[in-house]
Amino acid sequence: MRYTVQAAARAAGVTEGRLRTWERRYGVPSPERSATGRRLYSEQDVAQIRRMAGLVAGGIAATLAADMARDQSALNASAAPPGPAEELHPLAAQLVAMAKSFDGPGAEAVLRAARAEFDWASRISQVLFPALRAVGHGWERGDTTPAQEHFLSGLVQLELQVGFVALTAPPAHAPRLILACPEDERHDIGLLAVRLLLAERGVRAIFLGGDVPIDALVVAVRQAFPDGVCLSATTGLGLSGLSLAATALLKHKLTPRLFSGGPALRTASGVTVLGSRLPDDPGAAAAFMAAVLGAA
Repeated sequence: MRYTVQAAARAAGVTEGRLRTWERRYGVPSPERSATGRRLYSEQDVAQIRRMAGLVAGGIAATLAADMARDQSALNASAAPPGPAEELHPLAAQLVAMAKSFDGPGAEAVLRAARAEFDWASRISQVLFPALRAVGHGWERGDTTPAQEHFLSGLVQLELQVGFVALTAPPAHAPRLILACPEDERHDIGLLAVRLLLAERGVRAIFLGGDVPIDALVVAVRQAFPDGVCLSATTGLGLSGLSLAATALLKHKLTPRLFSGGPALRTASGVTVLGSRLPDDPGAAAAFMAAVLGAA
């Protein structure tokens, strides 16, 4: 779909004058032109305008907001297509099959078998997350449906939450770490896994979940006095939010140890990411942060 300048401005929630100014001064966006020279804006152009508008409304200077909006578009454009299907552990393959048939009791039987065979770190890295990736890639290929992906995500989230509750809480004097996904990033299942693995290693994890507004994160850090903050981004939009959130913590002179992780960081070229970069594997990420924070 292509938009005229009037339709693009309306869809993005800005005035035509502002859109023309941004395009002229900052190159955001860079629409195609018709044979007669008319600007034609794509869905990606409209998303870029919306992103810049949100950054400017949040107090970011227009020049920097334009750079961040362009970085976001570059990340989306350069995102690698799903690679070849990874070889799944038999339990992960069974869990995928249970998700495709919406078989709750069958999935619980697979999870029981995984509990008996693996510790938490191995269960997450060899069964739970590979199954999630397989269903997610299947969705992109058209082999699975959004409903099946949501079904499996719900099962894995519940497994992680029940496992966390069953653990003995770290002592009151243990290091404290805030875990959050920045604004516009709603994929927090990786943080749920890291929270559990941190608790096993004696870290008191304060889990804020997904789509945490910057102001709310700043308030939480001021009130909780954590030893560290861990931010996670799965999408390009979340990566931009991660950079903004980290910058805000520094701006307010809130400087606990900062950690940054998540799949979006694999394609973070051109985007400044503050904080210690975490390993992709949740177990390795938890071990690294626990060591840095001096957990027992």
